[in-house]
Amino acid sequence: GLFGVMLVLAAAPVWNIAASWSSAPQPSVTDLLPKGGVSWEGPAFLPSAWRPVFTGSDVSAHALYRRGPDSVEVFVAAYAEQGQGRELVGYNNSMIGDQEEIVAESSVDRLRELVVADRSHQRSVIQYAYRIGAYETHRPLAAQLRYGLATLRGPTLSSLVAVRSRCAEDCDQARVTIQRFMADVKP
Repeated sequence: GLFGVMLVLAAAPVWNIAASWSSAPQPSVTDLLPKGGVSWEGPAFLPSAWRPVFTGSDVSAHALYRRGPDSVEVFVAAYAEQGQGRELVGYNNSMIGDQEEIVAESSVDRLRELVVADRSHQRSVIQYAYRIGAYETHRPLAAQLRYGLATLRGPTLSSLVAVRSRCAEDCDQARVTIQRFMADVKP
């Protein structure tokens, strides 16, 4: 009777707040990818052997950028809302897919770095970071904790931004190319 009606009326404001927090606005592909700017041409959408897997992402984008002889590939995956099977940091996600193997792994500045080799032994450098709202980290646990805290305040977009460049004789030039791209374009 009266108790049930009062309970429903008391719960309505809480439900309205929870419903409004369902998910962050979903960005478009063009919102995710950086503009090439003055010095870099792109984004260009070309076929690539690099196929990262981020299960359940709301949107992902993959593009090529060039500056003279230098080129980088950029991959971005975004989640308007994370949940079971839809996690930025998840067991089924892979930065390299199934066509490559990780040769070395380290941290560089505030980025995670992988050196990978494809089946023909061509090496590439991939540097990446997680973004939770405006917060950026290369540490998976920090990204998960930040997402959990951020969602207490409301919907929070979470994403991964990765930049890849092929190695020549060694991978030093690939690292320099990625650093130049990051400094010029700020993905």
